[in-house]
Amino acid sequence: RDKRKETRAKNAREREARRLAWQARKGQEILFLGTGVSGGLNHGTPTTEGEARLRAAGLPVLGNAPQVAAAMGISIPQLRFLCHARAVSTVSHYKRFRRPKKTGGERLISAPQPKLKAAQTWVLRNVLEKVVPHEAAHGFRAGRSILSNAALHVGQQVVVNVDLKDFFPTLGYRRVRGLFRALGYPEAAATVFSLLCTEPQTEEVELDGKRYFVAVSERRLPQGAPTS
Repeated sequence: RDKRKETRAKNAREREARRLAWQARKGQEILFLGTGVSGGLNHGTPTTEGEARLRAAGLPVLGNAPQVAAAMGISIPQLRFLCHARAVSTVSHYKRFRRPKKTGGERLISAPQPKLKAAQTWVLRNVLEKVVPHEAAHGFRAGRSILSNAALHVGQQVVVNVDLKDFFPTLGYRRVRGLFRALGYPEAAATVFSLLCTEPQTEEVELDGKRYFVAVSERRLPQGAPTS
């Protein structure tokens, strides 16, 4: 009996040691951010070519989640909370509402909550705004406006105005991640950035008096985020 008691105490100590080690590791790195989006988190070193592209574009050279968190000035648990992709969650990082369109109908706006918006703003200021867009682009560019866009068409006999229906939802998580990869970021950093910049369509349900947000689509660009 004494031997069994000693063995149980030893096993309990070992379990506690493993638990503490796991907790410490979770505070230092991110190993999982959701099913289907975590495969590249262990690939956190930019290739020589990727690092060269980042430096040439004046972009921050970041490889993994801890480096991203440090650059943003937030903790790793905070970054995990903002990025974690869940099929069902009790928390929503967005406030959703509808606005009327000029052409009729309504537009769904997903406005990020303050903590997520701050992280997205960091990505906007430090990464996206430093990427030079196509010369034909006038929207969301410093020094350009609807006037600079219209000026190019003055005097033309025909001007065609086209609006793409439901444009934001067509840009999914994989395409957004591909853009960050094309800039030179390794999979780990590209995954984190893409999770910060995308969200699934959700439905709000209530069960036993508790509110849940259930994902009903793949992750895509939300209309209302500064990064979109």
